[in-house]
Amino acid sequence: GNIGATNVLRTGNKGLAAATLLLDLIKGFVPVFLAWRWFNEPTTMPAAFYGPVACAAFGASVGHCFPIWLKFKGGKGVATSLGALLGFWPVLTIPAIASAILWYAVTQPTAYVGLASVIAAAAMPVMAVGFALLLKRSPGETAVYAGVCAALALLGIARHRANSARRRAGTETKV
Repeated sequence: GNIGATNVLRTGNKGLAAATLLLDLIKGFVPVFLAWRWFNEPTTMPAAFYGPVACAAFGASVGHCFPIWLKFKGGKGVATSLGALLGFWPVLTIPAIASAILWYAVTQPTAYVGLASVIAAAAMPVMAVGFALLLKRSPGETAVYAGVCAALALLGIARHRANSARRRAGTETKV
């Protein structure tokens, strides 16, 4: 139904699905990485400069979900959002990896990728705040991290509304 890695996997071509996943991760990572480098180094950047980096992360995911060249019918944005969060080195990288592990842990027994994506997305802002506090980040930085994660989580959850409805109806496709 869309251009995401899960739907490519459903065609039976695992190699193409893996390539799609990798390219979607890169699509999210590169704008955030470039924004970090453009504005400053991540370890020294004042919280006031995080706005453009956060916009790069959200913009990459929104662009994936609603691409103009596909008449605004793109993917769900999960892999692209994960790539964007991996670019927020170091604070969001560890929670993003933990979120990916949670996604895998839910997908394996249930085979519902949409359910796993929603659970991982919902957990990400909580993990991000916890990790930012553990690293003793400033309240401004922590708020930016929480805001980025919450915005990406809400986008991902909203994009999975149809999957959730199909799961409740018992018609959701398993991987």
